[in-house]
Amino acid sequence: LPQELAQIMSMRFLDLDSNMLTGSIGILSSLNNLEYIQLHDNPGFSGEVPSTFGNLKSLAGLFLQSTSLTGTMPLSVCENRVTNNGKLEYLEVECTMISCDCCTNCGD
Repeated sequence: LPQELAQIMSMRFLDLDSNMLTGSIGILSSLNNLEYIQLHDNPGFSGEVPSTFGNLKSLAGLFLQSTSLTGTMPLSVCENRVTNNGKLEYLEVECTMISCDCCTNCGD
């Protein structure tokens, strides 16, 4: 993702589905007003879900299916789920790639 994306501080919705993008997604951690991040169907995204995504307190939906992200969903993200009085209602990943006890949907 281009570094310039981090300068759009007022962005609330980011939908980059099916764009064949590559690299890490950590740059999105600084966009504190984001409510929805839709990155599914981008198999070139790699690495882990950054723990700094837990700082995105306005986030209501995070969609990461069909990427190459791996690891464990950070506790900081799970703590933002609506079940923990947060705003994160939708958390969807590939559970075969990302271990996620708090996700709302595993897979496509």
